[in-house]
Amino acid sequence: MIGVTNFPASLDTATELIRAANDSRGVIATGGATNSATTINITSVPSSAPADGIAVIVSATDDTVREIVSYTGKTGTSITGVTRNLESSGAKTWLAGDIVYFD
Repeated sequence: MIGVTNFPASLDTATELIRAANDSRGVIATGGATNSATTINITSVPSSAPADGIAVIVSATDDTVREIVSYTGKTGTSITGVTRNLESSGAKTWLAGDIVYFD
C-alpha cells in the first residue's frame, strides 16, 4: 500500500519503497498488454516518469502479482522498448486498469 510501511511487523520490499518514494504511476490502457508486448499502452504516462528505466507492473486486483520491466523510451501514452521478466518476475499478460509504477 502506498504511504504505509510494514515496519516493525515485517520489512518493506524494494517495490514498496520505490512506490512510496516516487509515487509516479500510470494505468494500463484499454486492451491491456500481452506477455510478449514490447510497447505497453498507458492511459497517461506521468511527466515525472523517467525517459527510460525500470517499471513495476502490478495487478489492480492482487498486488502480489507483479512484473519488473525495463523500457528505453516513453511517449505521453506508452512505454517502448520494453524488456520483460526482469529478475525472473515472469512475463505476464496485463489488463486495462493494472498499475505501472515508475522508478
